[in-house]
Amino acid sequence: MNLKAIFQKIFNYLIIFFETQLIITLISLPILIHWGLSISIMSFIGNLIFVPFLSIFLTLSSLVFFTELINIPNNYLIYFLDISTNFWKKIMSIGQKNWLMGFGKINIFILLLIPLITFFILSNKKYSKKSKFFMYIVLLLSFTAFLKFKTFYFSPNQIIVTNKLLIKKNKNNQIKINDNGLFAEKQSVEKFVEFELRQEIIKSFGTLNIKKLTVTKPGIRTFKGIITTAKLFNLHEVKLPRFDGKLTKYGWKLFFDMKDLLIKNNIKLTRI
Repeated sequence: MNLKAIFQKIFNYLIIFFETQLIITLISLPILIHWGLSISIMSFIGNLIFVPFLSIFLTLSSLVFFTELINIPNNYLIYFLDISTNFWKKIMSIGQKNWLMGFGKINIFILLLIPLITFFILSNKKYSKKSKFFMYIVLLLSFTAFLKFKTFYFSPNQIIVTNKLLIKKNKNNQIKINDNGLFAEKQSVEKFVEFELRQEIIKSFGTLNIKKLTVTKPGIRTFKGIITTAKLFNLHEVKLPRFDGKLTKYGWKLFFDMKDLLIKNNIKLTRI
């Protein structure tokens, strides 16, 4: 087989792969937006790496499993499985929060247009494969631009969560959060930030970028809330009041863990 034929096969595989990814993205987009979930702009490249890796990982892990069952030496298989696992961990560590893109909530009927138009293009036999591929790209880019435009210009100026957490958007469309004790009251503040607050912010403002987080009641739960927020959002600054009250050893550990995390992520800590 000559090089031209090999490159042609690779090209055909990439076209089919990206076409499939476009269709899946267009169909899943309304669900993700409705649930307030973010979308990675690197998902296409990530899946391109993940699919062959998953095949290798499943093959090696299956071989290790069956060789263990029938007592066949499998040291080399385990070695290659460890290499593939460590390689995947390194690939996963490259991920960045700023790759994530959110969209504000929008009328469900507008969202349903996306999969409906996709299915129309997919089922229409009049269009060639090249035409369909181009139309998927145009559809994804046009709806993405429309959704970002709508979110940027028509998102609310502020929302209040449980009467104690104020989220405001300034003139530059930057998000600022003022917590007046909600973090300190939550039994499981980590779950609240991850499964409630993040979705609420994405649905309302279509972003994971927080310019400033101001808290008024420092304590163990507040520190946990700040840590979780710093992990899940692109946070730029934390304003924390100085406190004279005593903390337990665990409280001080959380406080210094929080400071270390903020320093590691270049997040400014301002004491007020």
